[in-house]
Amino acid sequence: MKSLLGCLLGMVFFGAGAAAAADMTVLRYLDQDPGDPPYLTRILVTPDFMRMDSGGDDGDFVLLDRRQRQVTNVMRGNKLAMVFSPGPLPPKPAKWKATLTTRQAAAGTQRFRLSVKQVVCSEGVAAGRAAAGGARAVGGLKALLAATQKRGWED
Repeated sequence: MKSLLGCLLGMVFFGAGAAAAADMTVLRYLDQDPGDPPYLTRILVTPDFMRMDSGGDDGDFVLLDRRQRQVTNVMRGNKLAMVFSPGPLPPKPAKWKATLTTRQAAAGTQRFRLSVKQVVCSEGVAAGRAAAGGARAVGGLKALLAATQKRGWED
């Protein structure tokens, strides 16, 4: 486990160091779960990798290998790295009709809310000029995690 963690960290640092500044996008935003205080999330995106963390290099993080389509969740305090592999996505339930509502927010942003059967699934603020590569990387992460959840339900 220790060598796997060291290898992953080495890949992340090598990848970040090897990528030219023009090849890496850095996104920082505040996230908030219902009833909890907001917290900082940082996303580093290169053509090969995406890393999500709390804004520092020494804490836990999630690493998406965009080429291999593999997610690794590194929890340093527990000395644990969980690896999630790709798989088929669950089909969209036939009776579900998603509703996306948007409204203007601060300059250059829009508030959005995604609901299914009047239950809010996701909401937030989106900046129109945010990097498309970052959005694609986060979409890839969500697809991998959805496939992992599907396999969990089937077992």
